[in-house]
Amino acid sequence: MSLITCPECGGKVSTTADACPHCGWRLDKIKAAARARLEKEKESWPSPIDPSWTKKWFRRMSITRLALFLSTILLFGTAIAFTILNAFWPQSFVVSIPCFILAVISFIPMLDMVFLSDIAVREHDGYTVMVYSGLINRLIIEGKVQVQGLFTRYMNGHLPNKTLVRAGIAAWNKSIKIDIGNEHTFR
Repeated sequence: MSLITCPECGGKVSTTADACPHCGWRLDKIKAAARARLEKEKESWPSPIDPSWTKKWFRRMSITRLALFLSTILLFGTAIAFTILNAFWPQSFVVSIPCFILAVISFIPMLDMVFLSDIAVREHDGYTVMVYSGLINRLIIEGKVQVQGLFTRYMNGHLPNKTLVRAGIAAWNKSIKIDIGNEHTFR
């Protein structure tokens, strides 16, 4: 319950009252005007787009996982091949050591992408919100990346109708929570 000002006498009136207790003026007009203002504002909001844009991000995650996996296998295979070749060509360590180092460096993001990356999708008022977590976390609303960052745990954005969107990604298990509006499911 909140208080509004009566346009007739200027007294404070509860929003749940039907008439002003001071002068008797009917508050239906104020409530109708507020509803009309809200409806007019909703007309200016962009209409939601088809949520099929989320399929692009699922494909992107699959392709990234496959590319990281194949590149890591290729680097380890190359390093092993040059190590075996070392028996016949002693200078092969010049190639095998950097390959091992690159393989180990690419192995860490590959593990992250294959085992810890995830996507969460939620709809609100017809708008689609997606959180893509992995090495780089992204908050995507209606097909547009609003926030992205390396290992970002908390992200804030807005729906096209100005409703606040908050996303939280747990660091230990990459679980994703999406709050829209006045929800408070994470701290």
